[in-house]
Amino acid sequence: MSGELSEITVEVQSGLREARRLLWAARGWEQLGGQQAGSPYQPQPHNDRARATFEAGLQVLGDDPALLHHLAVAEHARAWDLELEGSVLAPDAWRRALDIWHRLHGCPAFWQSMRERAAQLQPPVDPAVVDELRAALYGELLGIHVAFVRHYCDQGDVSRARPHVELIRQTQLPPAVHEEMPELLYAAMTGSLGDLMASQEYDQAARTIERYLEFYPDHLRALQTLAEILRDWARVTSAADDWPTVMEIAQRAGTWARELDQHEALEEAPLARLALTRLGATLARRFYRKLSQVFSDAPDTTAWIGDEHLAWADQAVRWAELAHDYDASREYMLLLSASLYLRARCATALGDTSLGLTDYQRHIQLTRRIEQEE
Repeated sequence: MSGELSEITVEVQSGLREARRLLWAARGWEQLGGQQAGSPYQPQPHNDRARATFEAGLQVLGDDPALLHHLAVAEHARAWDLELEGSVLAPDAWRRALDIWHRLHGCPAFWQSMRERAAQLQPPVDPAVVDELRAALYGELLGIHVAFVRHYCDQGDVSRARPHVELIRQTQLPPAVHEEMPELLYAAMTGSLGDLMASQEYDQAARTIERYLEFYPDHLRALQTLAEILRDWARVTSAADDWPTVMEIAQRAGTWARELDQHEALEEAPLARLALTRLGATLARRFYRKLSQVFSDAPDTTAWIGDEHLAWADQAVRWAELAHDYDASREYMLLLSASLYLRARCATALGDTSLGLTDYQRHIQLTRRIEQEE
């Protein structure tokens, strides 16, 4: 008799729990109906009352699968609406929605109920499909934010893209998904890069990569691509006809070349090293040729040389040294040697005999090495 009573008690408790769950769910769905006087039901994906009801039900019942799912959908819909409105509340709403989805992802009862439903379908569906959906859930959810990032970056509105990037970074993810997200974001943000390069819109192409590097400044592939873009841009820009653009390219390249040069994975990335080498060599040649032309037009350096010319010589040496650091071939030794010689002339003309002598000695040493290797 006691055994039967125990079974009855369990059944009653189970029934009461199911009744309470249905009550909370039904109340929330009724509130989502949004009935208005004189008009039929107009279902809503979310409203404050329904979301509060689902939340209250979860506080009573714990992480009930159905209520969790209802709340996740409602919170997600609210975040989407706030995003489209441009509301300052959108970032927090997205974070709230992803927190609920995270709870649902970790709710075994929800996925078990999905497997049971799959098996009951006609024809039945392999329950393994449910496991695949669960594994893909984070990627699908965050794919929305990747799309928003690309949309805002294409519009030049980085301030609205930034909260989505931070959300992707901070969301609790399986390690494999977390590692994949920067690459997905890179692909999304640089989707227009091929067209920009084909039409030689180098400035816009560089800005596209620079926007991404604002979020992931140590992304090796992005740094390599930016070095290649700036190198191509410098290569087609005439130092004689458009010197301000050459100066702009060198200024922009300086920051990112330093990041790439110091990258911990550069040693194992030959293509990135090659991009850095070619960027250095191209910019060194631009500054060297500009100074060479000035020297050719006015051989008497004491009459016209100034700090500006020494700064150009510094740039020539700096970029030539970078190329030579990664490729000590004859071509880059010659480039560095010639750049040092020009800087020695500039420094001497300005009275800096110490720098002039040091550069001239380095120039002679490199010249001798080149002769010995021939």
